[in-house]
Amino acid sequence: MPNILTLHYWFSPRPTPFLPVIDQGLLVLFGGFLMAAVVIWVLSARRGTEKSTKRFFRRIAQACFWLGLFGALLYTLTYQRIYVLGARAWFILWFALFAWYVWSFGRAVFVEMPKQRQQKAERDDMEKWLPSKKA
Repeated sequence: MPNILTLHYWFSPRPTPFLPVIDQGLLVLFGGFLMAAVVIWVLSARRGTEKSTKRFFRRIAQACFWLGLFGALLYTLTYQRIYVLGARAWFILWFALFAWYVWSFGRAVFVEMPKQRQQKAERDDMEKWLPSKKA
């Protein structure tokens, strides 16, 4: 097993192929992201859910789709042994993109969505006292 803690391993212009276990694991991971994108997109289209929740799940589906597509492209370039574009440094970029998505979705769930719900509750409290058209 090669030493993965060296710079040469990650930034070599001519990387050696992955171990078969890692190779298959990456293929399953990227395919899983693509399948999760489709499933989440279909489930977000259901009726009866809040608009903000639908929007959030569509953002997750979109992120899964792009991560899966970018990962599948990286896997293909590595498998075909295209020197510069198949380098392992691109996987570091993929992981950084994944971490950014996780951070932004965590911030949305724990900071932005509760704030929006509180603002909506305050607005509903205020609007119950305002005159409205009778249907």
